[in-house]
Amino acid sequence: MHNPNNQGQLRLPSIKDRVGFQVDTLTIAELDLTKRGKQLFPQLLKDYLSGDSSLEAYYQYPPNINSFSAAITNKSKEVINRSVLAEVIKKQYSDIDDAPSNISLLTDANTFTVTTGHQLCLFTGPLYLCYKLLTVINLTEQLKQQFPDKNFVPLYWMASEDHDFEEVNHFHLFGKKVTWEAEAGNAVGRMSVDGVSDVITALKEQLQSDESAIRVLSTFESAYSNQENLANATRALVHGLFGHYGLVVLDADDAALKKSFVKVMKAEVEGQDSMHAMNRAYTALSKSYKLPVKSRDINLFYLHDDKRSRLEIGEGDKVNVVDTDISFEKNECLQMIESNPENFSPNVVLRPLYQEMVLPNLAYIGGPSEIAYWLELKGIFDANEVSFPVLMPRNSLLILGTGEKKRMDQFELSKTDLFSDPDEQVKSIVSQLSKDELSIATEREEISAIYDKLVTQAKAVDASLERSVKADAARALAQLDKLEKKLAKAAKKTNQTTINQVNKLFESIFPVGVFQERYESLFSQLIRYDFGIIDEMKECIEPFDSSLKILSEVKG
Repeated sequence: MHNPNNQGQLRLPSIKDRVGFQVDTLTIAELDLTKRGKQLFPQLLKDYLSGDSSLEAYYQYPPNINSFSAAITNKSKEVINRSVLAEVIKKQYSDIDDAPSNISLLTDANTFTVTTGHQLCLFTGPLYLCYKLLTVINLTEQLKQQFPDKNFVPLYWMASEDHDFEEVNHFHLFGKKVTWEAEAGNAVGRMSVDGVSDVITALKEQLQSDESAIRVLSTFESAYSNQENLANATRALVHGLFGHYGLVVLDADDAALKKSFVKVMKAEVEGQDSMHAMNRAYTALSKSYKLPVKSRDINLFYLHDDKRSRLEIGEGDKVNVVDTDISFEKNECLQMIESNPENFSPNVVLRPLYQEMVLPNLAYIGGPSEIAYWLELKGIFDANEVSFPVLMPRNSLLILGTGEKKRMDQFELSKTDLFSDPDEQVKSIVSQLSKDELSIATEREEISAIYDKLVTQAKAVDASLERSVKADAARALAQLDKLEKKLAKAAKKTNQTTINQVNKLFESIFPVGVFQERYESLFSQLIRYDFGIIDEMKECIEPFDSSLKILSEVKG
């Protein structure tokens, strides 16, 4: 376990006297005019949102409110085992006293879900998971207003079968990385959380001087305490933070749910249909865009011996388990899928199809990379006669504290300036300050001229005084030189302070060169602003407006 003590005492910002936030927005078009802003939204996402006709073959519905009437109609025609879904979720919530009441609504044919998926990051990881969840929640609320005779359940699909532990075992707290050390390899949702107590103990030592921080930490501690695995702990934590909005958390690593996916998994081993369908989309789209995902010959993993191992086609009629000595005859593998589907796991290519086959789902909320790879999958959905959901990008937020807002005002930086080249901004600000610095060149000339006159006058009176007056002049100019050096030193110090302040401002927006929402943790924001910050975020999130929202802290 990485101990934060090794990197010095955490400096906790005060939250006293906070009265709220000012909300500003930056459109994608405005961000595109800046060096860093244009990198936040890849071209594929921008073309998708603008309705580029070349992409129409890769989705079913455009991302607007008018699409949902058709989405509801088409999803209603599909057979979803709602009773199994509801029972699985109820069982998973059996240890949570205040489980969401809308779980039972899932058995109703007039109930639909809006879903986002994410990894099981320690302490929920980077901020953007929060933004995904709140986008889902707000979208269901808007849909209820639009379709009052229907029910809409916001759902978080935990990526519990992901096995990349290095991506989920840490979070950042005020510039310091806090890491949970454990043996990796298994589906992360099945991992024990025993070692997380070491992380919490170390944090208690760091946060002990701040009562509000300890109170926030206690909420996280209770979620991870007495839990069998990471999936249960993450459900408890996310429920504690977002459950009162009606958010439902699902762990789809479940035998009952995977029975609904047996046909697809068997077809994957027999014919590699998904690979062929996806490769066609990949070939076409990759001519214009950089794509995040490429299909494999078998898009399944095998769960065994606390490991999640990829399957691939072997010689003859074999199916091999990659990086092991395990190999199956194809018919044997098909029988195993039929009898024990819980031992098989869809990869990133098939997981979306699995999701849409077990949920009465209308829309998927994703980040830029997720939207990109979902657009590669339309052919797989068509081949399996499953409706493709409305793809909606999550909202992006930037949170600025009073310190950052003060620096913006001090250096007259606009909201678009925050996404420009930091070095260029520093140069511009320092250049402006340099114009205002005191110059003594004129004064030096004036003093020299005065002493020249005095020398002339002294010589007229007594020639012997010339040397004395020149000596006085030299001393005066020497004193002026000393003064100039003092002024230069002071100016340099002022400029360096300014440079440090400007760099610190930009570092808060792009810490270590990464946009804030992908680096800063929700935990750190809860310590800064308490739990009310989640309501502040929710209030400004608008699912059908992809503009960046900037929340600037305001104090009285």
